[in-house]
Amino acid sequence: MERFPGILFDLDGYLKVNSQAEYEQNPKFRLTKALTIREGIKNVPGYIRFTDEQRNIALIENIISDEVAEEQTVRKLRQSELIVRNRQFVKKIKNRYLNCCQLCNTQLKINNNLFYSEVHHIIPLGSPHNGKDKLSNMICVCPNCHVLLDLGAIKLETAGIFKLKHKISEESLNYHNSIIYGSIL
Repeated sequence: MERFPGILFDLDGYLKVNSQAEYEQNPKFRLTKALTIREGIKNVPGYIRFTDEQRNIALIENIISDEVAEEQTVRKLRQSELIVRNRQFVKKIKNRYLNCCQLCNTQLKINNNLFYSEVHHIIPLGSPHNGKDKLSNMICVCPNCHVLLDLGAIKLETAGIFKLKHKISEESLNYHNSIIYGSIL
C-alpha cells in the first residue's frame, strides 16, 4: 500500500487501513515485497463484511466478480522454512509395525507386497508445538487416524495403542491429550 487511508478487500468484504503506521505495525500483516496475511483479511480485527446490497452493487459495477476471480490463475513465489525429518526414524517405525495403524489396526494394501502408512509426531514438529523428531514421539497410523489426531479428535492412551513395540514418551501423550485433543475441532 502506498497511499493512506487505503482499503484491502476480498470477495466478501474489506479492511480499511488508516495510516502507514497502522499498516506497518499490524501483527497480522507480513510485509515483504508484497503484503501477505497468513489467515486472510477476514481474520484481521476491523474487517467488514459486505452486505448483500453492497455485494450486488459491486458485482453490477464489476468491482468484484466471481467469474473473473475464478478465471484467473495467480502464481506467487513463496519461501518457507522446512523441518528436515529423520527419514530413517520414519522407515524404522513403519517397518516395526508392518505399516499397520497402531490405533485402528488397519493395514492399507496398495498391491501384492506394498502397504501404506504414515508416521504421526505426537507433539507436532511445527510451531507453536516444536516437538522433537524422535522415536518416542512417533506412532504408525493410517491416513484417517492421522487426520483425526491432527484435528484433536482422538485421545491417546497407552492402553489403546496396538502392538506397542517401542517406548512412547509419557510427555508426548500428556501434551497431545492436554493441548491438542479436543482443542482444534
